[in-house]
Amino acid sequence: MIFQPSYLSATNGKLFSLLRLPETGSVKAIVVLVPPFAEEMNKSRHMFAQLSACFAESNMGTLLFDYYGTGESEGHFEEASFTSYTQDLQDVVDHVANSQLGQQVPIYLVCLRMGALVALHAWKKLENIRAVAFWNPVISGKILINQFFRLRLAANLTSNSGKKDSAQTIKEELSSTGLTEVAGYTLSQSLVDELEQSSLDKYITDPEFTFPKVAWFEASSPAKDTLLPVSATAIEKLKQASIPVESFCVEGSQFWSTQEISVAPLLIAKTVNWFSDQCADYACNSLSSEKGTRYEQ
Repeated sequence: MIFQPSYLSATNGKLFSLLRLPETGSVKAIVVLVPPFAEEMNKSRHMFAQLSACFAESNMGTLLFDYYGTGESEGHFEEASFTSYTQDLQDVVDHVANSQLGQQVPIYLVCLRMGALVALHAWKKLENIRAVAFWNPVISGKILINQFFRLRLAANLTSNSGKKDSAQTIKEELSSTGLTEVAGYTLSQSLVDELEQSSLDKYITDPEFTFPKVAWFEASSPAKDTLLPVSATAIEKLKQASIPVESFCVEGSQFWSTQEISVAPLLIAKTVNWFSDQCADYACNSLSSEKGTRYEQ
């Protein structure tokens, strides 16, 4: 692969990005990798690297970025918000769409966990995106925050500090100081409030809601025969909103939360295959369009 690290000038500040391109052959597409939340991103970096390598073998490039306040991007974690995460995605997509390569090939998204919620929140600005893959998507920010708070509650159970936390005491701390710390991350009141107000249900109630074609991947070990009920319900709501959705139950570890760094090879393979099909459809449609244009002339 060819590696092109850079800092993108964005609305909130400079965002670190890493563009990976196939070393040989023409590039068929650019896939923007949309990160999950907090420590889940760190646990997922190896998986994203493996995914990028497989995309490169299929002549597709990838761009992974760090939200403002995370990773190698400017800012501090407590300075970011869900709104800023969404703006970061919009800025990155605009950057790719306006690049020489992005004007020649389709642009896709792979969204892991909270990344799906960020993409849904940005739906009005995704006109340059042709298809999206959701990996075990979070469709309720309130549920995500409650799960994150449990990390602090679990840590207190095993500590000898004598301090007994609850979700309520964390909320009270946020209300009084505007900040709280969970698992080494300092969260602001605005980030928590915005996440708690974000959900798939909120977005699809907009009568103008639209979204690119979706591949919904649910990885588990062992693989389930059917999707979780909450996923099946969410997919049905997307379909009712006229969004094309394909769903896949895949064998694979939940690498974003495992103790040791892990990958889900089958999830990678099925994702790359799905996008290869999207590229083939895009090429076929482009050829048909060109033929139609020549005929009219």
